[in-house]
Amino acid sequence: MLRHVRLTTLVALCVVVPAVAAAAAPFAYITNSNTGTISVLDLASGAETDTITLPGSALPWGVALSPDGKTLYASNFGNGNFFKVDLATKVAQSIAAPALAFGVAVHPSGSPVFVTHNSSTGGTSAFDTTTFGRTAVMSGSMSSGAAINVARGHLYVANRFGVRVLDLATYALIRQVSMGQGFGVAVHPAGTTFYVALPSLGQLAIIDAASFAATFVTLTGAVTPQGVAVSPDGKWVYTSNYGSANVSVVNAETGAFVRNVSVGMNPYGLQFAPDGSKAYVANWGSHNVSVINTTTFTVTSLSISGRAPVAFGLFIFGQAEQIIEVAIDITPGGNPNTINLKAKGTLPVAILGSEEFNVADVDPTTVTFAGAPVVIKKNGQAMASYDDVNGDGYVDIVVHVDREQFTLKVGDTEGVLEGKTNDGKAFRGKGSVRVLN
Repeated sequence: MLRHVRLTTLVALCVVVPAVAAAAAPFAYITNSNTGTISVLDLASGAETDTITLPGSALPWGVALSPDGKTLYASNFGNGNFFKVDLATKVAQSIAAPALAFGVAVHPSGSPVFVTHNSSTGGTSAFDTTTFGRTAVMSGSMSSGAAINVARGHLYVANRFGVRVLDLATYALIRQVSMGQGFGVAVHPAGTTFYVALPSLGQLAIIDAASFAATFVTLTGAVTPQGVAVSPDGKWVYTSNYGSANVSVVNAETGAFVRNVSVGMNPYGLQFAPDGSKAYVANWGSHNVSVINTTTFTVTSLSISGRAPVAFGLFIFGQAEQIIEVAIDITPGGNPNTINLKAKGTLPVAILGSEEFNVADVDPTTVTFAGAPVVIKKNGQAMASYDDVNGDGYVDIVVHVDREQFTLKVGDTEGVLEGKTNDGKAFRGKGSVRVLN
């Protein structure tokens, strides 16, 4: 049996920092506008585990969750009300509101809940979550998406003229940023920037949260961008493009349009998983949810029982599964790590052991690098070996992946390795690459 041993005096320590263990598996709550229901998706299994039926002739649209994840709020676009749902009992309570309730956002303290109204005079309302007393926050034409910037103490509300910036405590108007009809709104995790989808222009507005200076990204091949989401690490912004059945990817650090990813028909709400590895898109026209792998941009589909899903807002709650960050060495001893996409055979990648990570725990059959799996030999065993490749005194495992299954393309500079331990814990490592064709 392979033992985790230190072979010599420590020369170099590969520090491995495990992620915080999950408090709860992530769940997505998808509002289904044609069936008056909310689909509950377990993101770990990818299955619909429950359905919440809303009272009356409900047309659920916007969605938001309380900070503790115990309560869901959903707007009822077809009527003058919105819903408060106890997620433990699945009981929904109807609260009166102005007509055409649309977007929803919850104060970081848990109260109030903000509801926008997509009518010519509707504006935005704030509701105390205990008494449901209503305060008119602002008037405004065709209000849609709403988002909160905790770091700046601002509430953003998109409307037909752009986006309004309000003081989160007093609701005083700070700025109207004019730029054409705004729709979905999202905030960078650091609070430095916020983003607004501009459906009539086919653009994404990137707005500095301090100066309110805006730059505009043209989303090539996108028609009617509506939803917008920022990755948990703040590096990527996605828009759901209702009229072109795709999602646009924008580099948040450079402001550059990167690509489109084809999804289902009429994509609406979208949000990243808590670990950023996937993005979930509600497809109104194809009655399903697309799941985008944010590394490879491959797409899978999740079936739901409801019809015309919208999920406009923040609809995912829960922490990601524990992911252990590991150090890797691509083509051990090679520098730079050049990958020729025309080459055949296998590519060796070493997963480096350390005092914190024992490679004897790795299940090599689960390992992929840049989308390519480890080659399985005729005897059913993974092509892998053990050695101390970096001379630090700790045993490493070298796996050989199938070169012909890479998802890399020329210009990529990073390769990602993923896998699981024998007891099912996920791990991940990254390394620089130079890709040739």
